[in-house]
Amino acid sequence: AKDVSEFDTLDEYKEDLKKQLLTRKEQEAQGVRENEAVEKAAANAEIEIPDAMIQSEVQNMMRDFDNRLRQQGMNLEMFLSFSGQSSDDLEGQMKEDAEKRVRNNLVLEQIAKEEKLEVTEEEINKELENMADTYKRSAEEIRSILGANGSLDSLREELLLRKTIDFLLENSVEGAPVEKKEET
Repeated sequence: AKDVSEFDTLDEYKEDLKKQLLTRKEQEAQGVRENEAVEKAAANAEIEIPDAMIQSEVQNMMRDFDNRLRQQGMNLEMFLSFSGQSSDDLEGQMKEDAEKRVRNNLVLEQIAKEEKLEVTEEEINKELENMADTYKRSAEEIRSILGANGSLDSLREELLLRKTIDFLLENSVEGAPVEKKEET
């Protein structure tokens, strides 16, 4: 155990693996609960989504996909060549998911507005501290980087979405649909 890990015994190593698996399963279960709550709220919403918003989300998804491919030593052009697809084909496959994402985000934004949910500076600072720990930098350095590339507002929006999802989970009854006011 000492040779392959930071643990002194095989039992310690096994115990740590069990903890990691349990944590991963808990996170997956939480993700499923969150998705279900958002889906229920979005299903009750009557909303028209402009095509421009869907197209913008498709482009974001394409960029994200390209970035993930690049992390694996590939790029979008190579993927399209190997898969025999065109860029339009791939965008078409992503369109339904993009529409769902936009719908869910619009519903979450409306719920946050109706429930007067807001993100405090304290919550932003806490998230910056978490990011600082992850990236081994100071919170001020992270704030400066995010401010310089215009991502501080995106962080605030992401935190508000998380807060809204938490609100939905806290106020939903297991197995019952989440009540949602109609969009106007």
